[in-house]
Amino acid sequence: MEIIIKKLAKVMLGEHHNLPDSPGIYFICDDAYRVWYVGISTSSLRHRHQNHERTGDFKSNGGQWICYLNWDDVDDLHDWEYKNIQKFQPPLNKNLTEPELPLVDLGYDESEYFHRYREIKQMQANLEQELEELKPNLVTLIQKHGGKIKTPDLNAYLVKRNTWDYSEEVEALNSLLKEKKKEEEKTGIATVKSVAIYPVVRGLG
Repeated sequence: MEIIIKKLAKVMLGEHHNLPDSPGIYFICDDAYRVWYVGISTSSLRHRHQNHERTGDFKSNGGQWICYLNWDDVDDLHDWEYKNIQKFQPPLNKNLTEPELPLVDLGYDESEYFHRYREIKQMQANLEQELEELKPNLVTLIQKHGGKIKTPDLNAYLVKRNTWDYSEEVEALNSLLKEKKKEEEKTGIATVKSVAIYPVVRGLG
């Protein structure tokens, strides 16, 4: 049986009381549905997560969801656990000091991810350019129709957004605030609220 993570039932990590009181397999996932841990319970998923010994690890690595599948035939569960650990390679099922980020299975070979990412970024840039080119004509057409167009499949209207020039006093305060923020970051007074990791992919030649 092929398991598709996004199609599984799920509860937020920490809301174990919403899990079923039945056997099953579970997957700890982050907000991108990357699998960080695979486990089973042969009696009750709810009780298994009531005092799970790895909850701290799940949270510190960005775990947000407990995705699960009820399964009453407990003889299958250990085999399922092994097969899905082999499939998803979840970092927290390994004895690693610094867990590696897991991969979401999107059907690409490793080399294809980078080429596909560049293709999509270029498509995005082209679409954004076309959007900017369309905007002036849309404004003209909407103004021509009295500031609003309504059809069975769309509703179009104009929104005005102001760009402000502030006084020298306010601009000076804004600059001071930026300097203070940088100073606190360097001295350790400011604390890291969250860390975002994103790819930069550039072609050579």
